[in-house]
Amino acid sequence: MRVKHTQARPPMGVTVDGKGLVSHSGTRLLADMAEECGLQDDLSVALSPLVRRRRKHDPGRLLVDLAVMAADGGGYSSDLAPLRDQPALFGPVASQPTAWRLLDAIDDDLRGRVDAGRAAARGRVWAAGLAPKSFTLDFDATLIDAHTEKENATPTYKSGFGMHPLLAFLDETNEALAGMLRPGRAGANTAADHVTLLGEALVQLPVKCKGDDPEGGVDMLVRADSAGATHGFVDAIVAKGMEFSIGFDVTVAVRLAILKVRKAAWEVAMRQDMEPREGAGVAEITEFLDLSAWPAGTRAICRREQPHPGAQCTIFEPEGWRHQVFITNSTDADIVYLEARHRRHAVSRTASRPPRLWAWTISPATTTTPTRRGCKQCSSPAT
Repeated sequence: MRVKHTQARPPMGVTVDGKGLVSHSGTRLLADMAEECGLQDDLSVALSPLVRRRRKHDPGRLLVDLAVMAADGGGYSSDLAPLRDQPALFGPVASQPTAWRLLDAIDDDLRGRVDAGRAAARGRVWAAGLAPKSFTLDFDATLIDAHTEKENATPTYKSGFGMHPLLAFLDETNEALAGMLRPGRAGANTAADHVTLLGEALVQLPVKCKGDDPEGGVDMLVRADSAGATHGFVDAIVAKGMEFSIGFDVTVAVRLAILKVRKAAWEVAMRQDMEPREGAGVAEITEFLDLSAWPAGTRAICRREQPHPGAQCTIFEPEGWRHQVFITNSTDADIVYLEARHRRHAVSRTASRPPRLWAWTISPATTTTPTRRGCKQCSSPAT
């Protein structure tokens, strides 16, 4: 049994050059959170096979530093330099070669151990009172451009060059649950990748879905754009006893179904702030479509809206409206609520570099999920 060596960070009361803690205060809070919830210790245990002798920089601590660096906008191991230059805030930080060797040494087995450590830390945090009241898993793929021939960098379907990772988030807490690194040529609608990532995302949750625990499982919703509208992925969701809300391609059959909707059947759409959305409507088109190939209870709901200035329209859009369709197995009769709930998936889920934390104003934050009209909104803390 290897002995785990941890390193304590300086107390939060320290000052830098006689001044208050101004720059990087957000990143320091993130590092403190990793220590307080036990994530750093969990990562140290997970990476203990790499420790054959006492070393200056514990692998778990270094992995936390890399995560803090990434949250602060860094994209390379060399971006650890700003943390290393502030030992009064972050303590001793490893060099770029040390960080690179750690990342290079993490194989599939160690990655599984790291994922288990993340799940254990999340369980403690949720048990302390930060568990959300609802569970919505968002799946989305994103393109990352590469300017050199990096590993897995290939031509992409948008005529670019880079990688095409698939990501899964928990919407209520904005947590990144799981991710799959894929080459740029990987398809956006590869069902096997979605199914694999679904399993990895569920392992990260301290709760079980009803398909895994019929007695004590909780209700979960899986959202995705039209890339997730594959029979393999949808069948896997239903097998887990979960609801789905997934974008659907507007094919010829869908266009013909839209034309059959009576004008009186269109209901005024709802914005994310629960106010009516003028110039937009929602209608159900299930009865005009053949959805027999999809799981029983699958419904199709359409949103139409007036094109915004500069929008690209096709000659097939009836009466000049733009149409978007999604399928769901939710039984709620309020289609306006279901459409507003689905549209939250479009809220930025990208792998682009975030703003620097030292430019942020640190304040309590909440994320709001659309609720039934006339009911009070529920908010859960962003973590």
